Amino acid sequence: MGRNEMGKKYTIGNKTYIQKPLVWGQIKQIIPLFQSFTVLEQINYASIAGILGDNLSKFLAIVLTEEGQEIRKKNLDEVISAIEYEITAEQVVQVVEDFFVCNPAASLLERLTGIMAGMKMPTGSNRQSSPLQAETL
Repeated sequence: MGRNEMGKKYTIGNKTYIQKPLVWGQIKQIIPLFQSFTVLEQINYASIAGILGDNLSKFLAIVLTEEGQEIRKKNLDEVISAIEYEITAEQVVQVVEDFFVCNPAASLLERLTGIMAGMKMPTGSNRQSSPLQAETL
């Protein structure tokens, strides 16, 4: 999907949301959602909900932007409030599946893992980061 394309559209409640390839600001918001995991082996759309747990609503708010709104002006708490009791389970699955279409899993998740590993520099401890083996879709 090219940067100039409209992206994936979803009607949630009475609003239209769009998902496009992530921009750096969104990546910076997503990274902390995954930082508590040191071993991520088979990342795919089926495992994202389990991995994110209570952070799934925040993940959705990060990747979805109301049509006509600038990403940088988006208030995550407002988006969470607007969609949490409107989005269906089927739509959640669709948004997560489309996340991998908009952001190819192998390259994006490997890059995120590299960034996360760089942020977890050892501070005298013997912690080791495990590399992410992204599933090829």
